[in-house]
Amino acid sequence: MSTGVIIGAGIAGIATAIFARQQGLDVVLLERGRPRDCDDHLLWIAPNGLHLLDRIGVLETIRTAAVEQEVMGFASSGLKPLMTLTGKSLRQSCGFPIVAIQRRRLWEILRDELYAIRGKIYDHYALDSIETAGSNLALRFLNRNDVMLANWVIGADGMGSRVRQSFAPKSLVKYQGIRTWLGKSRTSVAKHYIGRTIEAWGDRTRFVLTSMDGEWVHFSALERSQVYETNSAPIAPDTLERLNTAFRGYHCDVQTVLEHAEFSSLVRCNFGVVTNLERCHDGLMAVIGDAAHGMPPNMGQGASLGFEDALWITHELANTKDARLAFERYDQARRGRVAEMRQLANAMNRLFQPEGRWAQVLRDRIAAAVPDRLTAGRMGSLYQPAIPTARSQSLVSGTNRFWLSALRG
Repeated sequence: MSTGVIIGAGIAGIATAIFARQQGLDVVLLERGRPRDCDDHLLWIAPNGLHLLDRIGVLETIRTAAVEQEVMGFASSGLKPLMTLTGKSLRQSCGFPIVAIQRRRLWEILRDELYAIRGKIYDHYALDSIETAGSNLALRFLNRNDVMLANWVIGADGMGSRVRQSFAPKSLVKYQGIRTWLGKSRTSVAKHYIGRTIEAWGDRTRFVLTSMDGEWVHFSALERSQVYETNSAPIAPDTLERLNTAFRGYHCDVQTVLEHAEFSSLVRCNFGVVTNLERCHDGLMAVIGDAAHGMPPNMGQGASLGFEDALWITHELANTKDARLAFERYDQARRGRVAEMRQLANAMNRLFQPEGRWAQVLRDRIAAAVPDRLTAGRMGSLYQPAIPTARSQSLVSGTNRFWLSALRG
């Protein structure tokens, strides 16, 4: 039996380890230090992701920790509804709604499941290099003197992936001129956003509100900035004051949320996309999730696509004796699906957050004119689960092609 190594014990990495063990693969899961996905902010899991969590066996636990979204809406800066997607419509077309869950809690649920099936996370393995060693790969680590041999390696180590750099050194993460500030605010307006995620559109800005408990609002304040600052850079003390000014023209709920926001909860997230990556594998190495197709979070598909990748790559490894061929088949199977999502996510930056007053007016008028049933049909098609039931499956439907063409302009 071949022994594989998974680099990165974030959400996608743990899901890969679980699927691997379910399919009889021998794997070792390594993490450089404290898991990256253990923060208190939220992520959204679409129906395609929930189908995969059901396969993992944790769906019921997820449901107790998450909040189903009855409304996923886009609105004007004054919170006038423009486009609305309902949980009811998604249940009818996909079997599940979209849910919001604390990122830390999702990670804990997956970790507990991995340990329940006798898997393990090995901490403090900071990858330095990967080299060919006969028919194996030799892994070296920054904080260790020993060398680890592996039959194959999967990189689930995020947008700055060391595994990806090992076989595609020209790949890079390109900043797209947009950053978002994630934060929390304890305010009475939270009761209006339980089970409702609303994204308001303003002048080169966007603001997202939702609540898990009616006591705290989780928000995302998106702004355009050509000045790049790393996510880990210190946050300026006047950031909340500056955001209050930038979002002054928004609805009073937005103003209230920012006025009561906790500075300690602020997290900076730059919008970037992985570029110069012709394929997400080479020889005995492959990458999944953000390491393979990091993109702006406009589609809310980061976790869900990672789950799909995890199932596809382990399925191919379990059913193909040659890991090289398995990785090639995985890449071919995922390429169309990922390209579609990436193009949509990138297009949304231009469509939802344009520069110029007239472009913003046109954006609002077009969005308001789109029937909700058309939005439901598009998203219902997009959120169908992509699972390995056939060798070739692009999953680009006619509805999605129509919307992709529209977003491209």
